[in-house]
Amino acid sequence: MPVQDGAPEPRSGANRSPLFRGIFPWPCTVVPAALLLLLVLPVTTHASQDQKVEPDQTDSGTGPRSEPAEEDSGSYRAGWSKLEPGVLDVQAWDWLQQDLDRMLDQTREKARNRLSPEAFKAKFIGATAEFLDIDAEATSTFEAAVNKAITEIDQARTDMLRQKPRTEPDPDEKAAMLASRAGWAEYGQAQHRAVRHPLAVLQARPRHELLRETMLKWLLRLDYGMSAAASR
Repeated sequence: MPVQDGAPEPRSGANRSPLFRGIFPWPCTVVPAALLLLLVLPVTTHASQDQKVEPDQTDSGTGPRSEPAEEDSGSYRAGWSKLEPGVLDVQAWDWLQQDLDRMLDQTREKARNRLSPEAFKAKFIGATAEFLDIDAEATSTFEAAVNKAITEIDQARTDMLRQKPRTEPDPDEKAAMLASRAGWAEYGQAQHRAVRHPLAVLQARPRHELLRETMLKWLLRLDYGMSAAASR
């Protein structure tokens, strides 16, 4: 077959230049070597991609910091006390105050609808115990502590009213005023001593904390309602 004009003639190994022969001494091994290189390169590349570089644990500046363990889903957020009342607790507290106000109003109604002192006391303490969510035994303990506190408050008030200023021809108004202030101060101290009895039986619970903050006011409302029901 004739050789076309202009086409380069293949050169044999003998016709290659010395420089070419130095770089590629054997032409037959060039193609297999190139194919082997193409087959090895992808394997090496994938292996290098899958290999994970472990961080230097000794480098505190660049090493990964240990993350705090996840908190329980039932744990409380930071800065929030487990005794802090929730929305439902505050709502139930507001409803209790409305019920107690209605009971106090019933002590001032006509004889047929008016509550007796015993009935008023039972309803007042019962509604409060229901709000506190305590069982029958705890309710009895709470009621006994309330009775003790009410007795001490009544006794202190009676003692204060019995103290009459001395009859003098020319009474000293300043001395009488100081004596009256001293009597009321002593009565106030007696109230704070009495309130410790029901406070001691309250538990560490959100609703109990709401009553704890206003226990003296609660006791005085109970005492006033019983006195109002008895005076009619």
